[in-house]
Amino acid sequence: MLFASFALLLSMVLPSRTLAASTSSLLLVASYFVTSLARVIEDLKDAERFSPLHYFQGGYAVEGLKMSWFGGLLLVAALFTLAAWWAYQRRDLRVGGEGNWQLPRVNFFPAIRFRTTSRKP
Repeated sequence: MLFASFALLLSMVLPSRTLAASTSSLLLVASYFVTSLARVIEDLKDAERFSPLHYFQGGYAVEGLKMSWFGGLLLVAALFTLAAWWAYQRRDLRVGGEGNWQLPRVNFFPAIRFRTTSRKP
């Protein structure tokens, strides 16, 4: 949920979806490698604390769920989601073209001519 909300935030901030998904995926893979290698290399123990996967308990939650870790991950995911919502509210979205959407005029009665507001000279 944390990485999904982070990807959602990046999709609102970065110019393309591909860049947002790639950045979020890169963070996930880097976090996995740092967490995995910290078990083997003692020098990475300090860097592992900054990895979100360090606080993921997986199957160890059966032995005792650490609610502070779970709540922290949920809180950060909620903050990312709120920031993405805020960024979405401030986006300048438009459909395309500069004019209004207008339906084409259909003349069901060809014998009757409809007046238009603009007259050609």
